Amino acid sequence: MEHENFKGKKRVVTIPRRKEIVFKTFMSILRQAGLSKEEFLEQLKKL
Repeated sequence: MEHENFKGKKRVVTIPRRKEIVFKTFMSILRQAGLSKEEFLEQLKKL
């Protein structure tokens, strides 16, 4: 999946098709997207 983060940078991000994912996998996805946990949570609040 191609993702454009809120900083305007495009990155390819792999997201598993499961209801739940392991925390370590989640953190790896955030790293691929160029987001910190805090940045992700801030963006999640905006939804």
